[in-house]
Amino acid sequence: MKFESGSVSRREFVLATGATSAMLAGCLGGNGSGDEQVLRIGLDEDPRTIDPVRHLSTPDRQVLNNVFNNIVALDNDLSVVPELAVDLPETEQDGARWIVEIDSDAEFHNGEPVTFEDVEYSMTQPVVEDRGDAGDYNMIESIEEVDEHTIQFDLEEPYARFMLSLNTLVVPKDVREENKGAEDEWAENIIGSGPYKFVEWDEGERVLLEKNEDYWMDIDPALDEVEFLEIEEASTRVTTLETDETDLIENVPADLQSTVDAMDHSSMDVIEGLNCNFIAFNCIDGPTADPLVREGVDACIDLDNEIDLQIGDGGSRMYSPVPTILAEEWDLPVDEWADIPAEKDHDRAAELFEEGGLDPDYELDILVSGDDTLAISLANEIEAAGYSANVQNLEWGTFISTFNSGDADDMNIYLLGLSGSPDPGAFINTLYHPSREGADNGHYYRDDELLEWMEGADATDDEDERRELFIDATTRVLEQRVHLPTYEEMEAWGVANHVNDFHVNPRPSINPRLTSEWNNVSIDN
Repeated sequence: MKFESGSVSRREFVLATGATSAMLAGCLGGNGSGDEQVLRIGLDEDPRTIDPVRHLSTPDRQVLNNVFNNIVALDNDLSVVPELAVDLPETEQDGARWIVEIDSDAEFHNGEPVTFEDVEYSMTQPVVEDRGDAGDYNMIESIEEVDEHTIQFDLEEPYARFMLSLNTLVVPKDVREENKGAEDEWAENIIGSGPYKFVEWDEGERVLLEKNEDYWMDIDPALDEVEFLEIEEASTRVTTLETDETDLIENVPADLQSTVDAMDHSSMDVIEGLNCNFIAFNCIDGPTADPLVREGVDACIDLDNEIDLQIGDGGSRMYSPVPTILAEEWDLPVDEWADIPAEKDHDRAAELFEEGGLDPDYELDILVSGDDTLAISLANEIEAAGYSANVQNLEWGTFISTFNSGDADDMNIYLLGLSGSPDPGAFINTLYHPSREGADNGHYYRDDELLEWMEGADATDDEDERRELFIDATTRVLEQRVHLPTYEEMEAWGVANHVNDFHVNPRPSINPRLTSEWNNVSIDN
């Protein structure tokens, strides 16, 4: 789904703010006491950081979206709309110059205005600090202050996805610089400009936010407090919804959704998600650097059957790294890509392993963090072909550093998922561009022609040309088995009936959006 250049101005929105109904502690009407509105949200993972410059994972952004404002945001239709910006940016010089007016009313929680310096800092610091998303900003040649509220971005060359680069959370430069920790972690005085203020973070347990009474937008946030709770087990999250310990829960598996729907006071909100999951290979070191070995792994397993058994109605099979809602929007040849995976054939897999030089005594290391059922099935199928595989289920931080090492002593295969922006290039570049090596790209597959196609798709706004380049790039990585696409998940949230105006967004990291120009979550008593 592409961004809409014709999206309306933020000042053209009409919003009715949410109710401020009272709640009683422990009652079906939600959590809290007296007139307080307290929303408790069950997430399956704890944030890794609450610093917008350093964030990379979905749980980070789920919290941060409610504390900070973006320059432009994505609404529930994945259209781009202004947030800190007054209107959508103007472009000049064939897309090499972008001009943005920042709302003069925008201010941080400490009362200081959002300035040119804050925007410039937020858009350049990922490159300065060599963050994993630096590729979203390193095409910026200069940033100039046209006047007190207008900013001009000059790019090295036209960049088709720069509108999505402006979907950036803006931090107060001085506060962050003064409060970075020993490892450049913004450790205290978390100050944003969003509808909710940061209160505290008990790592591994909860993040607590409180209402911004002086929110600069023409919106009165309806909730007094918001509590994000880490509840790793899906069944436990469902139980907390049933017992009124939570009001919203994410990632309800298909086999538990009927349980939520059967509750008297809760129901499911399920939509198609903007995400992909995959099996990836170490393409730079060890036996999986040989494409024949990668094809052999492909021939070991029937992914259609495995996904049907393990995911069921909670998702659907993917045949490319581009989510279905984008593939359909761009008319990409998914049916043709579906013919690329090998048929399950252990004898053929053994032949490919032998031809690719895989030693029968070599044990393929498969890395995963979290649910390892698919990884275990893959290991079993490799062993059924007469070879060895071992599954390591690692804690997230260890998993990231290990799968990114590029060392065959650390891993040969890893399983991972990705959510991204509504443009095929966001998924293709994140997974395959060399600039993402050591961040999202742990396979280190290198191909000059592939790089040319990816960068060519970013350098033109001609949609037909971009589409052909996306097709070329995707076909290459699928034929080379850099990744074996597996499945995309539904965005499935359990919602208590007393929660008003909550809408699930296809992009996982945007959920839950609590207060915006198009919604304002509140609770009935």
